[in-house]
Amino acid sequence: LLQAAIKRYNQSKTSIARNIQDLTAAVSIAPETPFAQHYLGLFLYEAGSFNQAIFHLKAAIKQYKNNIPQLLKITKQAKPDTSCLYHFIQQVSHPENADLYLLAACLSKVNKSTEAIKIYTQLIGQENEEALQ
Repeated sequence: LLQAAIKRYNQSKTSIARNIQDLTAAVSIAPETPFAQHYLGLFLYEAGSFNQAIFHLKAAIKQYKNNIPQLLKITKQAKPDTSCLYHFIQQVSHPENADLYLLAACLSKVNKSTEAIKIYTQLIGQENEEALQ
């Protein structure tokens, strides 16, 4: 479901509503999947459902930190011919900061500017640290 929704989104052949429907189903099956949460949050943002997007983006951020680094490490160590999961993760993966930027945008849309500013400040600090390294 996740892969199909992303493919349709990239090809712009389907409505946002259909992608939200598919990703909602994917999240109900595997709520601990940060990719599904991320893309559902993205489509909800595009549909103007900012409060729902906030919920899913927060879940994506939490799950990304908890699951993805370990999952990538495990799957990368697998033999190349059995590492379909690793390639799938690479295909649908997104920078962790993408969730934070989108979350801050959603928060500002629902008049939670103080929370949005905190996230933007955090992101700017991270980017400055990375630039200095």
